[in-house]
Amino acid sequence: MAPVQLGDYIYIHAHDAAPTVRVAWSQSWSSNNKDYKFFMAKTGAGPVKEEVPLYIASELADDSQLAGLEAVTTDDGACYRIRVDDRFQYGQKNKAGDGRFLVWHDKSRRPYQHRFVDTTIQLKVLGVATSVADYFGYSKLGDLAGDASKALFGDYLHTF
Repeated sequence: MAPVQLGDYIYIHAHDAAPTVRVAWSQSWSSNNKDYKFFMAKTGAGPVKEEVPLYIASELADDSQLAGLEAVTTDDGACYRIRVDDRFQYGQKNKAGDGRFLVWHDKSRRPYQHRFVDTTIQLKVLGVATSVADYFGYSKLGDLAGDASKALFGDYLHTF
């Protein structure tokens, strides 16, 4: 299936106790870090759907913010339906869109893509995301740690 695109709809479980991950980066000669809620969003409402990792800045993922989203019932139960629009940025493993993930945050933040992939280590340690590690192409924690430690420079998130 093609990677999620501008205009597509994604679905996240309503009232999901999404894990929080901290993303750290340097910008304008200062260190920054922010908390993000992590979801494995679905790309369809029917029986055939793909999953895409979604990071939502914690300040945008509180109940009052999510309450403004369209609530729908899918095969998976109560969900929020979110249109992928200019609020989102994305990262991916290559130009073909493999391993694409979405980020919804203040776009003035400028972390490299790998800073979000690094959070997979946190999720795996928490026992949340073996499937997330597989999604990004890392089946072993050692693979993640080794590649993350080599990633001193990288690509910024892309804007649709």
